Amino acid sequence: NLLTERTEIMINKNFAIILATCLATQWTMADAIDDLATYEYGAPGDAGPQLERLIHVTAPADYGPIEARLIALVASPEATKPGKAFACRALQQIGTDKAVPALSGLLNDEVLSHYARLVLERLKSPAANKAMRDALSSAPDVVKAGLLGSLGENKDADSLKQIGAQVSNADAAVAAAALQALGKLGGKDAAKRLVNAKVPEALLAAKMQAIIDCASTLSGSHSEQLYEQALKSGTPSTKVAAFRGLMSTDTPKAATLISDAIKGDDASLLNAALGIVASTKGESVTRAVLSLLDGISPE
Repeated sequence: NLLTERTEIMINKNFAIILATCLATQWTMADAIDDLATYEYGAPGDAGPQLERLIHVTAPADYGPIEARLIALVASPEATKPGKAFACRALQQIGTDKAVPALSGLLNDEVLSHYARLVLERLKSPAANKAMRDALSSAPDVVKAGLLGSLGENKDADSLKQIGAQVSNADAAVAAAALQALGKLGGKDAAKRLVNAKVPEALLAAKMQAIIDCASTLSGSHSEQLYEQALKSGTPSTKVAAFRGLMSTDTPKAATLISDAIKGDDASLLNAALGIVASTKGESVTRAVLSLLDGISPE
């Protein structure tokens, strides 16, 4: 009984301390979010950490008022960019579609677009994806690559046409991001755009990697054709990936192609094939390579 009484006293005492801390924290947070509006990097004050503590001690069901204050801050023309950036970081944790209109206003900003996208990317909602699609057409090239990356990450099929149009962008970083996004979107339509894309030599590796990524979303002959194209035109690294992809879809065909690569005079393709042989278990590959031993050079 004595032990029980002491335990209850300790629990009650700790509960009182926690309750008082939460009340005090929420009271000070009334000004903390407002302080973010004038926040500058390196300036004194702890508005950011206080906001983090507020989110930590608040039940998810009670996030609404905090989100509303953060949305107002993001939409405020007077708030500083560092303050808005910190508000976006908080919205990554608690934001909902209610924040989308305010975040949309940041997507063309060279500094804040990144922070806004991270929130929209986490939401993965139709409204969030639409906001990024709408921003893409008018965004400066310096932020387009990020928007393309987020749309690809969210696998927003509705943005296929807009992403495909950016493959021909004169900015190499934007064009590469568009290729990567098409690969992540996957599907037959994205595959067709990738295969038909005319890219400079500098972007060939990005195109081949995107083709491999896209192939992984397909099956049967559709994926095999993409892997085979990557074998013909890819870099050593993408050729290895293409071989591995074929191994997962059509092992006999992969074994035949590996044999052809070993007998051929393409050094990068030979190395890719040997790498697969060394790391792949399976009778078809083993027999295919064994059958070559009497007909290839000592090297």
